Amino acid sequence: MTKALTISRTESIRALREAQSQSFYENPNIVHEWQWQAALDDRTCIVCVLMHGQVFPYSKKLENHPNCRCVMDPKTLSWKELGEQIGVDFSGIDEMGDSVEEQRERFGWSQERIDNIKARHGSGLDNFAGLPPDKQIDSRL
Repeated sequence: MTKALTISRTESIRALREAQSQSFYENPNIVHEWQWQAALDDRTCIVCVLMHGQVFPYSKKLENHPNCRCVMDPKTLSWKELGEQIGVDFSGIDEMGDSVEEQRERFGWSQERIDNIKARHGSGLDNFAGLPPDKQIDSRL
């Protein structure tokens, strides 16, 4: 049963990634690259932790393993660049949105959630370096 669940989960996610990759390929005028995003929890393998945060061209596919939970985070053109393509001035649109602290205030997020969000924006190596030694030694993290 465990093997069947691993296969079905892995193949379902593979199909999703393939569709996402195809979408990137068909929209190079919007998506120019993607960033590796790992779950960064105690079930994430060391390879995925170290790949976290790396950026690849839209044409590169995510190399994964069974039960991998990593995703391709698309990096798109800025609002300004998109507007220039279609002749619209998007200069009034805020590129960054609310800061993490503003979102914390607005939505009542816990410090743990804020720390998790901040960890996702660093590199996998930075995340690994911040782990206690016993977690660094654990092969699964």
